[in-house]
Amino acid sequence: MCGIVGILRWTGAPVAEAEIRRLTDAMVYRGPDDEGVFVDGAVGLGMRRLSIIDLSGSRQPMSTADGRLTIVFNGEIYNFRDVRAELEALGHRFATNGDTEVILTGYRQWGPGVLDRLNGMWGLAIWDRERRELFLARDRLGKKQIYYTIAEGQIVFGSEMATPLMAGSQRRLRLDRLAEFLTYSYVAGADTAVDDIHLLPEAHWAIVAADGSIRLNEYWSYAVPDGKPMPPTSDRAAEEAYALLIDAVRLRLVSDVPVSVMLSSGLDSSSLAYVLARELDAPLRTFSLGYDDAGFDESIDAGAFARRLGMNWQRQVITGADVAAAFPGIVEHGSSLQSNTAQIVYYFVNRMIHEAGFKVALNGSGGDELFAGYPTYRADMMFHAYRRAPVAAKSALRRWIQSRRPSLGRVSYGYALRKFTECPYDSPLRAHAYWRTIFSEPELRGLLSPSAAAAMSSFTRGYDAAYADLGISEPGIMGSLKADMRAWLIPMQPWVDNMSMAHSIELRLPYLDHRLVHRAYSLPAAFQFRGWKLKRLMKRYLKGRLPPDVLHRRKRGTHLPVGRWLNGELAPICDHYLGESVIGRTGLFDTARILNLVDDHRGLRADNTFKLWTLITLSAWMERYGISA
Repeated sequence: MCGIVGILRWTGAPVAEAEIRRLTDAMVYRGPDDEGVFVDGAVGLGMRRLSIIDLSGSRQPMSTADGRLTIVFNGEIYNFRDVRAELEALGHRFATNGDTEVILTGYRQWGPGVLDRLNGMWGLAIWDRERRELFLARDRLGKKQIYYTIAEGQIVFGSEMATPLMAGSQRRLRLDRLAEFLTYSYVAGADTAVDDIHLLPEAHWAIVAADGSIRLNEYWSYAVPDGKPMPPTSDRAAEEAYALLIDAVRLRLVSDVPVSVMLSSGLDSSSLAYVLARELDAPLRTFSLGYDDAGFDESIDAGAFARRLGMNWQRQVITGADVAAAFPGIVEHGSSLQSNTAQIVYYFVNRMIHEAGFKVALNGSGGDELFAGYPTYRADMMFHAYRRAPVAAKSALRRWIQSRRPSLGRVSYGYALRKFTECPYDSPLRAHAYWRTIFSEPELRGLLSPSAAAAMSSFTRGYDAAYADLGISEPGIMGSLKADMRAWLIPMQPWVDNMSMAHSIELRLPYLDHRLVHRAYSLPAAFQFRGWKLKRLMKRYLKGRLPPDVLHRRKRGTHLPVGRWLNGELAPICDHYLGESVIGRTGLFDTARILNLVDDHRGLRADNTFKLWTLITLSAWMERYGISA
């Protein structure tokens, strides 16, 4: 695990070592244990290392014995010993005991085909001195990133968007992606919020030639079934999925340093804790975050379950004042511009894990997208009936909802009902994309300045592209699951990586093992969701294993009392970044409407938590990184 950077020029000008060191020095937190630089004329590669496997060896950049290939690699290959054995059987010999040399040797043997053999996460670059070409690759589900910019005869790339922002980018906001960010809290796909910065898509590799030409290739997809025999019953399918989960967790224990667990009260992380303690006899240390608001704090439940499993448990309770103090750091490590409030949780819990002396943590992300855990899947089912309801009945329901006093608690039934009844679409696919929106399209047209509104593209572009790429044309649970993976979870991986690596923590995600993902998405829809029951298949394999109170606990999600804090400890941050002197200077918004959002929130006339936090994040990001409109 580390941070990598690189420059390739086709102008003939050499890359200086100092240029690379400037970029690696800016990401010491990603790799405080070691550093390295490689320059070869028009190419330069650099890395900062967080040592986890082969602690005293496997230094990077690493070259083959003949000097032809040189690699920098960010990530972890969990099955590297199996791939190494395969290469040794072909006659290759190894000088180190880590995974980096396995990738490098595998690339020499199989070329890009080495990626098909790897189980793990990676963002990597390999320079081929003989062919004068640069190979870039990203893991199947986007857990590690490669951001890049191409300008003035060179490509500059790195593990974080901060790297091309430092070197080469013009730092201009991409107006046709602004609405997408304000809608979903991120920009999906290969585009970013900056005009000239791009993200190598997940499950893709690219070859950049010495003349600047680029060849891009997708090497894996879950859009088609995995080709394995279909289990005859949902019980059999559940046990197969559970066996895959156990193996995914087992693989992610490969480490030469201790491993820990991020634990909430939800099923996903609870299932990981159970597998570790009961199936693998590895009762690791667990960490939970609590809040100064009992309506949001689920840490006590998490701690009770950890103790049942005999696992050591540590908890930290944070306040709005803590978040206010940490806000500059959260912005600093949010160069990719994402505003999901869960980033706050990840920032603090990873800091706690780091302070306890750990470098590695397991996390339960992905269970909802694999096994239908979101209430939005119920909304999809209800939407079919709702669109056929009498107009008078729908109008009466909307009036009743609008008459109710907003709550600043968790995402309440009132908030969800308001979102459901305000859906402007008849298409079930567009409705599914709408459930997650922060601002609606009419709200954006009123909020944005005329020039920004004129540049608006489809504000559901991420989901539209996912439906098209995955061949989804009809509503159904399997299509919704696959679309949520592509248009929701994968676009969030940059902030998951950034908030963990901000504290030198490698976060491992067993539910995003590609074998488990492919299997889950190859199953019949009826195995996954039927009637009203969420996580039907997961609950089948956890029944009799997890206690009933844990198994059937109501889903809470990763929420924290930001809405209340915005009216208290975070109010000065809100006032500063949403004031005329900061966000007003961008020329992007009707600032009077923004002030109305603030006033309505503070007057408890509306719960504008997510809207305000998204605008604050944008304003702070533009100020910190010098982004112009």
